[in-house]
Amino acid sequence: MIETSAQLDELVLLINQMSNEKQKRILLASAAKVYGHGGIGRIKELTGIAYSTIHRGSLDLENSSIITDERIRRSGAGRKTVLEHNREITQCIEEIIHWLFLPKPLEMGY
Repeated sequence: MIETSAQLDELVLLINQMSNEKQKRILLASAAKVYGHGGIGRIKELTGIAYSTIHRGSLDLENSSIITDERIRRSGAGRKTVLEHNREITQCIEEIIHWLFLPKPLEMGY
């Protein structure tokens, strides 16, 4: 059983380090409730997590969306590949390699 605020602080820091985004959001919102008045501020102070993230965790708790096998992020979310940003990158790299490694006329004694 958690007996002191310092023990709860340690638990909050552990949750912050070892959880994925959704788990962190929900568990930190729960911890804020355990702290009581000023709990959200304490969580923000300890972790640097935004108030809106803690609020979203509270909404997740209320909506019973805690246990799901869903993805954490939407499909297709995240960083796009270099090829998606610049379709000509392969050709540019090949031209650089060609220029660097093929003999130049001056080197061949012409």
